[in-house]
Amino acid sequence: MQVHEADILRFDEVATQPAELIVCMGDTITHLPAMPDVEALLAKAFSRLATDGKLVLSFRDMSVALEGDARFIPVKADASRILTCFLEYLDGYVRVTDLLHERVEGAWVQKVSSYCKLRISCDAMTRMLQAAGFSITSSSTKNRLLYLVASKGAA
Repeated sequence: MQVHEADILRFDEVATQPAELIVCMGDTITHLPAMPDVEALLAKAFSRLATDGKLVLSFRDMSVALEGDARFIPVKADASRILTCFLEYLDGYVRVTDLLHERVEGAWVQKVSSYCKLRISCDAMTRMLQAAGFSITSSSTKNRLLYLVASKGAA
């Protein structure tokens, strides 16, 4: 096995042989800059898959905006760190602000960073997958995390 560090939108330059399985999990796809980039990635995945190959996706469904206090999401906490995310819903995107409180030499220090993620619904992803030529073979949702399995050449 070889590991390559590269832009996900250029994976086809490294993965030149037909693949039986392509996996894009853990919200990776929502970090792409725009919907045309998602469509391009799906088209490249379809072209790189062998006949009857599968694409497995997971991503957080942020298509419905959370409101009020529900926009604050506790992520992780222990004796020395507390990580909370705050979500701001914009047109087509959600801005995620990470608030990390870290205990340093007995005092709490706050670190803040933010980034945008695409808001992709299950229906929108299904339409994009079908437009790329895929058939959806499985879908499920757990805790707003969507899991989709799409096949090339399967009915």
